[in-house]
Amino acid sequence: MLSDCSEMISAETAIRTPSGNIRKIRGPSMGTAVIMQGHYIEHQALKAIGGLERISMVTPFRPREPSVRDELVLTGSQAISNRSELYHGFIYECRLELLEERTASENKRRAETNRYQASIQYSRYDCILERAGFLLGRYSLGTCPCSRNGIGLDLIDAREIPYHCLCLMKRCLFTTESWI
Repeated sequence: MLSDCSEMISAETAIRTPSGNIRKIRGPSMGTAVIMQGHYIEHQALKAIGGLERISMVTPFRPREPSVRDELVLTGSQAISNRSELYHGFIYECRLELLEERTASENKRRAETNRYQASIQYSRYDCILERAGFLLGRYSLGTCPCSRNGIGLDLIDAREIPYHCLCLMKRCLFTTESWI
């Protein structure tokens, strides 16, 4: 918590438990932190009385192991952030680093196996290339807002995709899905 909450009354966070009950978690005081997986836990900060402001900071976490599925999304940050800075950090500092780590891991795995074995698992490599967006030079847009038909089910050439939509695609270079 970045603001002084000593004068605030209430300011709890409501969390829905797996059984469907609502639990109120005490509001943090200045200089303390609450850690929760917001993407998986339905929660809401309740209205505070008596305080001028309530400034908090949210930090996303992703698995350190590149082969573990990364489900980091920008849904909550898009409306209140400078999109240019947000997407630069998300795409170039997060997704491309993850792609680099996954590629290095796959190259290492491939080098450790027998390169000259009789049966090569082409489907594995096709899947990797498809998820990275390299097969056929096309991407699946999923729910991209720039979809031509408004439904988001069409395929278009990658060169036609606006920069701001790259992180919204379901299957592309910056996928949140695991490799295999």
